Amino acid sequence: MYQRLIGIESKIEYHPFLEDWGNEYQSLLRRALNDRQKGISETEIEKSYQKKYNIQWAWADSLATNASSVFEQLTTAKQNQIELLETDVKSGFMKVGENLEALDNAYCNPTHSSTRNFKKKLLGVKSKLERLVRYWDGEVYG
Repeated sequence: MYQRLIGIESKIEYHPFLEDWGNEYQSLLRRALNDRQKGISETEIEKSYQKKYNIQWAWADSLATNASSVFEQLTTAKQNQIELLETDVKSGFMKVGENLEALDNAYCNPTHSSTRNFKKKLLGVKSKLERLVRYWDGEVYG
């Protein structure tokens, strides 16, 4: 398999071992990440992988460190996504409230322009509100 090497990689002499170990390393990295998700510490992963897979300390340390950094990134990304969804849903409820006030004013003080497409606007607010409730109740959000 041909791979274009860029920068410092082009200076490294090609060895088939690196390609084989790269696939194995990625597999072990995924296992280490799963172990981090199970609550196993970085040092425990390092020690157990060194014995379990008969690898040198540097490789085990690299696996544990990479798995921990990916785990922290995923944890932070999940929290950020939850906060973003909460903000989105709250702003959606505020927008629905504003639209309902505008429709209430149009209903109480009817003019030709305010009553035009009134039913369509009301159905749009109802649809948006139902969608927000689905998000909030957990169909999509939780």
